[in-house]
Amino acid sequence: MLVIDSLGQMITSKATEDAISGKIVRDMTKQQELKILFAQLTTLVGKYQMPCIITNHVYAIIGAYGNQTMASGGSGQKFSASVTLKFTKASDKDGDGRKMG
Repeated sequence: MLVIDSLGQMITSKATEDAISGKIVRDMTKQQELKILFAQLTTLVGKYQMPCIITNHVYAIIGAYGNQTMASGGSGQKFSASVTLKFTKASDKDGDGRKMG
């Protein structure tokens, strides 16, 4: 089994080089590198019939219809996943306004 805990925390080689050299610039290569990673990863885990679990954070899409959240990191994960689960934090209230958990 392959587990990647927090895809959003992975950094690119460009980001590492920029940090070492003291550059404060935005890394525009992360989405492309993640897409390549997912293309390679999908082939490998399929070949070896190995489960792969990846966690990631989501962000809110302001003004969107339907799905109000989206995972960060580009579209590679969306198109290569066999199953996608989204866990959210919620609190239920009973009739008198008290939180139930």
